[in-house]
Amino acid sequence: FLRMQHDNLMPVVRDVDALGGAKSRHQLMDEISAGIRDANGTSSKLNALNAFKDREMFRIDMRHIQGVITGLRQFSAELSDLAEVVVCAAYELCWSELQAHHGQPLLENGKPCSLSVCALGKLGGRELGFASDIELLFVYAGNGKTSGAEMISTPEFYEHFVRNFVETIHAKR
Repeated sequence: FLRMQHDNLMPVVRDVDALGGAKSRHQLMDEISAGIRDANGTSSKLNALNAFKDREMFRIDMRHIQGVITGLRQFSAELSDLAEVVVCAAYELCWSELQAHHGQPLLENGKPCSLSVCALGKLGGRELGFASDIELLFVYAGNGKTSGAEMISTPEFYEHFVRNFVETIHAKR
């Protein structure tokens, strides 16, 4: 366990006092944004995102194990906040990378084609637990083409987006 979790465990062990308080969504977003911003290149940004996720999941688990988090609602809320922040960061990474190559996805009438990411299941109900997975539904507005130099259809853009998104967040066993 110690060998597998060394990178996550050491920051927590060095700062046990930090386990006393929950982090707000704003704090989590600031931390993940700073980590991604400081990384160079796509691979480093993905590593920063996943390292942040693993470290924060471990911190929340340690808060629960040590009895700092006493109720299941609080535990679920902290995990759900973390999942939402990680999903938002993964969205931004995937979006900016695809948009750089293909431009803005547009509807047939030339207006921007919007995308909604909906949380289903335990995340949608903010009831995440130890072994919960996250279920997401991606919904976009319609057909069209992108506006960039490497123009593709809007459905192709979103197909690439979802594929990249799924590959962005890594789960540890």
